[in-house]
Amino acid sequence: GSVWEIQSEYIAVHLAGNRAVGYYVLADWNFSPKNRLVISTEKYRDLSMKTDDAPWYSVGVNHYFAGDNAKLMFDSRIQFAERKTNYQTVLQIQIFFH
Repeated sequence: GSVWEIQSEYIAVHLAGNRAVGYYVLADWNFSPKNRLVISTEKYRDLSMKTDDAPWYSVGVNHYFAGDNAKLMFDSRIQFAERKTNYQTVLQIQIFFH
């Protein structure tokens, strides 16, 4: 049957007296043996003043193949920044070495 999974991480780094922090929360639904629906949010505050630190929200699909030794990932994300709305779409292939 289908399974829901959730993972999260909080990150804090101290560099030369400055602090960068961030987190993400990711949930995925295994709606078939080789396919997952993924939703997530992430927010990072880095040390660059040029970076917009508003959170990103994303939705995507992962497909596992080659005996689960490879994964095709597709996701679209949106960020409601202070001055504009940013969009990203990512297509990625991951190969796992055991």
